Amino acid sequence: MTIDRRNLTVPMTVIGILWLLDAPRWLGFVIITEQYLAVMIGLATFAGLLVSPLRGRLQVLDWICAVAGLAAWLWLAINYEAWLLDPIHRGPEKWIPAVVALATTLEATRRHCGLVLACLAVAFIVYGLGGTHLPGVLSAADIPWKRYILYLYSDTDGVPGLVLRVGATQILGFIVFGAVLNAVGGSRILTDLAMAAMGNRRGGPAKVAIIASSLFGTLSGSTIANVMSTGVVTIPMMKRSGFPARYAAAIEAVASNGGQIAPPVMGATAFVIAEFLQVSYATVVRAALLPAVFYYLMLYLQVDRYAAVHALHGVDRSELPPVGPALARSWPLFLPLGVLMYFLFGLGYAPGKAALYSAFAAYALYLVTAPRDAPRFGTLLGVARDSGVTLIPVLLVCAIAGIVI
Repeated sequence: MTIDRRNLTVPMTVIGILWLLDAPRWLGFVIITEQYLAVMIGLATFAGLLVSPLRGRLQVLDWICAVAGLAAWLWLAINYEAWLLDPIHRGPEKWIPAVVALATTLEATRRHCGLVLACLAVAFIVYGLGGTHLPGVLSAADIPWKRYILYLYSDTDGVPGLVLRVGATQILGFIVFGAVLNAVGGSRILTDLAMAAMGNRRGGPAKVAIIASSLFGTLSGSTIANVMSTGVVTIPMMKRSGFPARYAAAIEAVASNGGQIAPPVMGATAFVIAEFLQVSYATVVRAALLPAVFYYLMLYLQVDRYAAVHALHGVDRSELPPVGPALARSWPLFLPLGVLMYFLFGLGYAPGKAALYSAFAAYALYLVTAPRDAPRFGTLLGVARDSGVTLIPVLLVCAIAGIVI
């Protein structure tokens, strides 16, 4: 019996949701934010090493590294409060777990985010250790290596710092929101709506990709989720209508990436901007609105020009869904979006919590409107798993950002 290792990400999603709902406070527990962050990056490292395993017999090494990494970060979570009162002592019970935690997190980052990002983090660590020997403005302070490693491991300006806090709270809520919308058919509804509106125009399939990706991008903020949801429909459709495969893939990638700046839900950078500048998320949304409009408008005009030059026609209207029914089927998306707007801008809730309430609204609407034989628990498990898989690279990148900062 083969176990789907992606299910190992479910605890990460569940713990994140409980944190956003203030479950520790309701249960009478006092948990410091950095303890929560240590648990989350530990779970991300554990799942990251196992979801993207080595080949053959080396998979045993995966389990050893994954368990060691999780244990090292949990060790920080367990001892964090005591270490706050004893910052001077830097014995092996501190620096050995620190080395293990950082090393395993870097390896998980290499597997999920690429060698370049992992090497960048290593370069900054080396600079912190040896920068004192560089000349001029490049010269850094001379810091004992144990103090430096522990700084990266446990300080609020290290890995468990601002960026990881944003990733494990604000971004997590929107990832869950996007996963719920995808699970209940939101991407299919938006794709049908875009096909009904743009499919028969010149270069129609490419314009469908732009419209569908922009609509789904406003609700997910995840480029990967956007491509996986809308791209599986739009890319084959573009290829059939005469677009070269590389051009079709490029259109979908660029259109999906625009979701990073498409309000109201945007990418990770938007939340980091709000936290770093100490401004409301609504301020960032207003600033991003006009650039997002121009982004998609320019992409639309470029695709239209390409279709005109190469005489690429749209899909016959008889092969497309009618506009009226497609618009009618899109109404279930309006309620969760309205809930998001109400909690985010009306009540001023934290973005992550507002997104989580919107996810609950979307899933509740699905339970009410879905046929009786539609999956219930399986959908919920799929949401937790898909959210966790998306969270792995997000949290790992946030950890690397903590090292760089």
